[in-house]
Amino acid sequence: MSFCSHTILDPGLLVVPNAIDDHRFSNNPLVTGAPHIRSYAGAPLRTPDGYNVGALCAIDTVPRDFSEAQLGILSSFAVLVVDELELRRVAETDHLTGALSRRGFLNQAQMEIERFRRGNRGAVLALLDIDHFKSVNDSYGHPAGDTVLQAVTRACTSHLRANDCFGRLGGEEFGILLSETDEEGGKLAAEKIRKMIADQLVPVGGGIRVTASFGLSALGGNFDTAARWVAEADQALYEAKKAGRNCCVVARSKDPRC
Repeated sequence: MSFCSHTILDPGLLVVPNAIDDHRFSNNPLVTGAPHIRSYAGAPLRTPDGYNVGALCAIDTVPRDFSEAQLGILSSFAVLVVDELELRRVAETDHLTGALSRRGFLNQAQMEIERFRRGNRGAVLALLDIDHFKSVNDSYGHPAGDTVLQAVTRACTSHLRANDCFGRLGGEEFGILLSETDEEGGKLAAEKIRKMIADQLVPVGGGIRVTASFGLSALGGNFDTAARWVAEADQALYEAKKAGRNCCVVARSKDPRC
């Protein structure tokens, strides 16, 4: 039914001067009824690797012949839109690990809060910090530290579901967003990941092992921003470090709504 669906499937511009005279759209409910589309020009939003992911269009309720200049402007705008989408994607991805950047992860956490408000769906936020990471850099160099970060990323993402999120929040600190789970389920998942990290042999030197400390916070009604949610998980992470590292600690909020 959508005009833009035709644009996405078309290799070039889709131009419809009068939808009433076009057999593809003459009986379309968007033409015969509201908004009574009569003319349409659409440019596909094509990614650098050749995929059409959307359309930028101009629509009118009267027949219209689009000039070459107008179609050229539409095509140029479509390129700008794709460039902006690519820049946003890059800004939300950590180049070393492929995880979400801090910005991207916090955006996902905020969306989880909004979903919780609408449907009371549970979620758990886990922050993890690689133990004694500085000593790895000092002993083996920063390239070895990068290898450790990538190994920890693989260990974490291999245990996550499709609807979970993983992000690098800075340095050796990462975040895991476990959707549609409660505190107990979140702790079980974090324990599995913690053990996976501790058990793997990282290819640095003759092979080294690293551990990570985890702080967890179950989503509750007291969180209105992702920053507050992260702050509570961060306090639990601090407690895990104090407890001797390589363990999981669950935050205990004083708010009875949690």
